[in-house]
Amino acid sequence: LHADELVEVGHPQRAAEAAQPLRRVEPDRPVRLRHLAVAGELTWATRSEARVWHDGRSLWAAAIDRNPESAVAHHGLAIVLHRERRYAEALATIDAALALHPGHPDLLNLGALVRAAAPDEALRDPVRALAMAREALGKTATPWFRFTLAVALSATGDFPGAIREARAARADAASQDISALVAEIDRVLPGLEN
Repeated sequence: LHADELVEVGHPQRAAEAAQPLRRVEPDRPVRLRHLAVAGELTWATRSEARVWHDGRSLWAAAIDRNPESAVAHHGLAIVLHRERRYAEALATIDAALALHPGHPDLLNLGALVRAAAPDEALRDPVRALAMAREALGKTATPWFRFTLAVALSATGDFPGAIREARAARADAASQDISALVAEIDRVLPGLEN
């Protein structure tokens, strides 16, 4: 095999060795071969990590295995579990992450959302959801966090407060051109107002 072919099949070291005679003949070739060697190393790394990258859950779980104290990895896994409707696992992940990173706004917000709106009654804790939503919004005032506060207020039965916060979240989202949130609030708000 030629040096270029060795790089393509994931053997950058062998490619570098094969390129030694070429460096004497073609002086600009080493730069090209170094670039190919880097590409080969990335190809090899990608292939070896592909088993981890096949879905979001395995990706974030692997990230947590590599760095158990990463708030970003815990939050990413909790989001995936929430989207998969695995609410108990999402809450366990959030609580574990909050033990490592107390007061992390993204974790607080997602924990509030799950505790306020989980379909499983056993997972709901509206009072704790409200406290978490308020703390998250106090740290990071975003339309998403304000909407979570509206959901938590609704879960506690404070419908006037929920309507007020949902409308404020919608106005903020519209001014920031967050169309997905505007659509979600437009879907939910009529139910709160009736």
